Amino acid sequence: MKNLVKLGAIKISPLKIGALIIGGLFIFTLYQKRGVIMQYFTPSEFGDSYHLLDNELKLKLDDFRRAWGQSVSISKHPQGVARHDNSNSQHNVNKWGKTRAVDIFPLINGARITSLEDAQKAVEIAKKVGFTGIGVYSDTINGMMLHVDVRPGARVATWGRVNGQYVGLDAALLTVEGAYA
Repeated sequence: MKNLVKLGAIKISPLKIGALIIGGLFIFTLYQKRGVIMQYFTPSEFGDSYHLLDNELKLKLDDFRRAWGQSVSISKHPQGVARHDNSNSQHNVNKWGKTRAVDIFPLINGARITSLEDAQKAVEIAKKVGFTGIGVYSDTINGMMLHVDVRPGARVATWGRVNGQYVGLDAALLTVEGAYA
């Protein structure tokens, strides 16, 4: 009994402490092998592409959702998560080995973004959590879509799409309210 270690109000033997440490290491190793477990998203939200998501992308998506404070919907478009083609897209699994991009719809009270203020907030949060590719698409149905990716490098690439044409980020942001009026 004198070999017990006191942890607050709990007394525990060194053998049990060792078992807890070994158990924790086992869980940590299992976690590393399986990848990041997301807090705010379920694998089914990514269709059949969850296993193709880059781990850094998963972490930043969770960080975005936490900072956004409301639901974020993953695009259901067939190319909204992973692609298998010959493009340079950050979605392209063939080129990168994983998908480094996801198209998302940050929601406001369950509805997609239709205001400049909310669109700007979404872009600022995407930058703050460390996405290195950010695109605003004001030509999607029922509200703005946000492309986010984790391309290598510190420089943040930004752009927008308006009526099928690629434009600068600011130009796309300015069309968000008018696109859904």
